[in-house]
Amino acid sequence: MSNVRKNYIFSLVLTGFNILFPIISFPYVAQVLGAVGVGKVQFILSFSQYFAMIAALGIPFYGARLIAQATHDQKLVNKTLSELVYIHIICSLVVAVLYLVIILSFPFFSRDRSLYFFAGIFYPDGF
Repeated sequence: MSNVRKNYIFSLVLTGFNILFPIISFPYVAQVLGAVGVGKVQFILSFSQYFAMIAALGIPFYGARLIAQATHDQKLVNKTLSELVYIHIICSLVVAVLYLVIILSFPFFSRDRSLYFFAGIFYPDGF
């Protein structure tokens, strides 16, 4: 089987699971948490996702462009990749500190502070 066909099949299976898993799990989660709980969790995840998006700063797109331009020179690819990783780490640390400062400073977040901490740490696209 060619790599393109295999990648297509894996991508199709992943997309299928990404569609089916929420359909199967959401009724149970909604029953356990209730409407207010689901809304609260979604707000907290959205809030932390904004910070993760700021931390990325478009680095993946910019990195893909730079790596595509440098494919002829492996040393340049390695150098570019390591620089992008360092930039991403530094931006993530700065945004994580900002996230913590905001959560700890404003009284709005005090009631569900532990949920905000977990969302910042465990969110898949997190810092």
